[in-house]
Amino acid sequence: MTMKRKWAPILAAFFFCVLLFLHFDGYEVFIFQDGTLPKNYTFQLNHDFEEITLKANDGASISCLLLKTKNPPKGIILYFHGNRNNLSRWANECAYLTNYDYQVLVMDYRGYGKSTGLRNEANFYADAYLAYQRCKNSFPSEKIIAYGRSLGSGPACWLAANAELQALVLETPYTRFTDLVEQKVLGLPMRWFLDYQFDNLSQLKNITEPVLIIHGTDDKLIPISHAQTLSKACQHPNSTFLIVQGGGHNNLPTYQTYKEGLDQFLKMTNRNLSQ
Repeated sequence: MTMKRKWAPILAAFFFCVLLFLHFDGYEVFIFQDGTLPKNYTFQLNHDFEEITLKANDGASISCLLLKTKNPPKGIILYFHGNRNNLSRWANECAYLTNYDYQVLVMDYRGYGKSTGLRNEANFYADAYLAYQRCKNSFPSEKIIAYGRSLGSGPACWLAANAELQALVLETPYTRFTDLVEQKVLGLPMRWFLDYQFDNLSQLKNITEPVLIIHGTDDKLIPISHAQTLSKACQHPNSTFLIVQGGGHNNLPTYQTYKEGLDQFLKMTNRNLSQ
């Protein structure tokens, strides 16, 4: 038996296992690194907050934390976090946004933390709109900002395309989720198997609010080329592409460039509201 024939059954078995893995959505364990929390878990924050549970139409529970400001709030930021961990991490990570005098509502996706229910792309969007409606209980739509970080850029973009907002902020976003995954697997046609599209590029063409896109030059997870492409699709003349030199995927808020750029963008959108 030649070497080629010897390896043929092994390779065939390998690819069969890969296809089986993809068919039954086994890839989700790599994408959604959630980490559940017990229902009686007590959040520990060095910040004034309120725990909120939203009820979806299908009976799912969506766990949220509302982070409060020391000064009277200018509005509220609806924050969609990344793919790893849950509110026990993310509430602390995004609490700095209250320094801009915005309340922050941060939610856990289904399967993350205390959130329950079937997870799919449609439910990502439905839950984003549910959280948006909760924000509207306290603020008019023109004082609500959607902020999407990494994975969260998907539901944030969808919301901005389908609801009235003050603005949209995207930190380390991707053009399409399928584009990103295919890059990671050397161009293999993963879109045939993925149940999640998160087509941010198409959504941006329907967004009329100002958009701030922030990306670091040294992001090893999501290349800055994604943000460059997205920035060209923004419709509003006051949309901004903020490049953080040397910034990685998880450390952009530590850079002065980020802090000043976000501050200027928020002040600009607030000035436009008062005109």
